[in-house]
Amino acid sequence: MFKKKPKSKATVDRSNFYTTGQLGRTRETTPEGYLLCRDVPLARIGKLLYADGEVPVTADNSGLIIIERGEDVLFDPRTIASFEGKPVTDDHPKGWVTPENWKKLSNGTAHDVRRGEDEDSDCLVADLLITDKDMIDAVMKGKVEISLGYDADYTEISVGKGIQTNIFGNHIALVKKGRCGSRCKIGDSFMPKQSKGWLESLRKAKRTIDEALEKAKSTDEEDVETEDDDEDDDGKTTDAAINRELLKTLKTVQTTVQTFDERLSNLEKKKTKDSESETEDDDEEDDGKGKETEDDILEAEQAQKLSEQGIQNHTGDSLQEVLSRAEVLVPGFKMPTFDSANNGQAVLNTKRNVLKQAYATEDGQKALKPFVGATPNFDTMPAYTVDAAFIGASELIKQQNNAAGVRSGISTRDFGRAPMTPAEMNKRNREYWANKGN
Repeated sequence: MFKKKPKSKATVDRSNFYTTGQLGRTRETTPEGYLLCRDVPLARIGKLLYADGEVPVTADNSGLIIIERGEDVLFDPRTIASFEGKPVTDDHPKGWVTPENWKKLSNGTAHDVRRGEDEDSDCLVADLLITDKDMIDAVMKGKVEISLGYDADYTEISVGKGIQTNIFGNHIALVKKGRCGSRCKIGDSFMPKQSKGWLESLRKAKRTIDEALEKAKSTDEEDVETEDDDEDDDGKTTDAAINRELLKTLKTVQTTVQTFDERLSNLEKKKTKDSESETEDDDEEDDGKGKETEDDILEAEQAQKLSEQGIQNHTGDSLQEVLSRAEVLVPGFKMPTFDSANNGQAVLNTKRNVLKQAYATEDGQKALKPFVGATPNFDTMPAYTVDAAFIGASELIKQQNNAAGVRSGISTRDFGRAPMTPAEMNKRNREYWANKGN
């Protein structure tokens, strides 16, 4: 799979792991072949930029939201403890990692979650033990950036600005491009020698040939006047003749090397132009056809209309509507937070979970049965049926809640009484005077 550099058994064991191989400054291997990645930054404090709909805060005129995460929030002991032992996943799953799907989704675990030191003092760091072979191979091939799956509360302090609090972790995802960018990633392995080494050797050889040519030319000029006299009777080749042959050979080699060097230079220029062109094309593309976005600390990941699975993404008002309907069906329900704008599948799974929880109640069953029947399977139900049940049942419960506040059949009278009739007035008068006579 990859080469291991043997190391002493007396390892610095900060996470109580016994390791026998060193693959880099922060990468080690256990006797079984597991990959231990030390001091991995998971998240940072400060301000993060989100697009409209990614968090429940009103966006500004530009469609962006700045969310601030303080050190008292990220380094809260409860937040740190919530990530301890949590699973490492290959990209974000469709929903939460739970006991039902843990065996399928987990590729490792997080250990010794803590606040970083020195240059990482603004980061939450952990040691990741990667136990799945495919995931280990992916890390060694460069899939090293981190994106957290967690639940959090958001407080809007003004339009386009909010504060994140109460972070509770569910999983740590290894992704190609995370919101935190290259700041939050697994440390490098041993650095290979630069690939330009053979090119430098070739250019050194070219300089050596040039020097040899100069020396051969000077030798040839000194011997050209006496070359006829230097020829022996036995027909042996003189030194001058050898020099001439050597000069011809060196010139041929020099021409070949120069041609090759020119081709390499042209190739390098072409690669540079291609890479610049690629960058320009990437910057200009905004058709939203599933291209990977270059997430940076200050760049928001733009949402696409459809997710990679072809499911409708939700942003802005549409996401708020989903949250509102979920609250109607299951009061107090909180939607998980993912560092991704392609949330179509995540929202669909959230709807399924809401419907499951609602169906577990008597009122929820009454509202849902007209749409899903008596024995529904929400996990396999088609997306359009889930949407219909989600919207229809929430509307029914809204109507029921509104109707519960209206009392029919009760007459309302000003000042608490109606005008007295003449018969009532006569009756009261007779009672009054009868009492007077007694």
